[in-house]
Amino acid sequence: MANYDAADIHALILHLTWACINVTSWIAPRFRVLFPTFDHVAGLLSKLGLTFVDGLYDIIQSSEPPTIEWLLSLPSDIPSGCWGLYVLVLKKRDQFKLYIGSGTSTSRNGARSRIRQHRRRLVEPQGLRDAKNDGYVQVHKSLLAWYPKPAAKDVPVFRTAIIAIEAALHLIFWPMLKRTTRYGFPDAPWPRIAYHYGGCCTHNPLNEGVIDGKDNIEFTAEQLEDMARLALEHRRARRRAYDRQQRANKTPQYIARIRANSRRQL
Repeated sequence: MANYDAADIHALILHLTWACINVTSWIAPRFRVLFPTFDHVAGLLSKLGLTFVDGLYDIIQSSEPPTIEWLLSLPSDIPSGCWGLYVLVLKKRDQFKLYIGSGTSTSRNGARSRIRQHRRRLVEPQGLRDAKNDGYVQVHKSLLAWYPKPAAKDVPVFRTAIIAIEAALHLIFWPMLKRTTRYGFPDAPWPRIAYHYGGCCTHNPLNEGVIDGKDNIEFTAEQLEDMARLALEHRRARRRAYDRQQRANKTPQYIARIRANSRRQL
């Protein structure tokens, strides 16, 4: 575990959230623009009024990663009228998998609505759907953190903040599909092979983009230019990486494309 000077769970989650944002790997530009410094993250997180599940601070500070037994002991009641970050525990015989997500519905039931969707298998993420189709059954649900549903004017920024905290919880609990892939995260608190369960999450929450019509934020012209620049740099980097891979493998499709380009230049 990184040696964070964190006296309580709020300070600890703040440090872990900033660690997930302050990486050199790709994350959606809106997070870099809204949270350019540690102080920006601290300022917004302080406005959320988050409540964390009892025992989370001690779990993160432990020498061992969280256990299934601890997760199954968490309360399953989901209060109405709040947003929250939740964990689902799935079981198949003696094997377990986790899914961690955020419930930010603007309906009266808030996070409860999102968890109800999982029970009805509506708008289900691919990794979770695959696990259930493979025989895994949801055996428990719980909120890891929650706060009152925000006013309408705060929804886009607060939803962005909750996704950033969701990334921190992914780092802590590692509900990821693979243990050998970093998914753009910094080092986890414990070695990934030390976790005694699998995961259903297929990507880093910080790779998620804007929900059109819901998460639109009035960025300044400078912020929009910064976001466009970061997106362009990412596309170019991915293109260069793809071209290097193609040149190394020289597939028939790659050779045909190079020959066609050469003929067009004659």
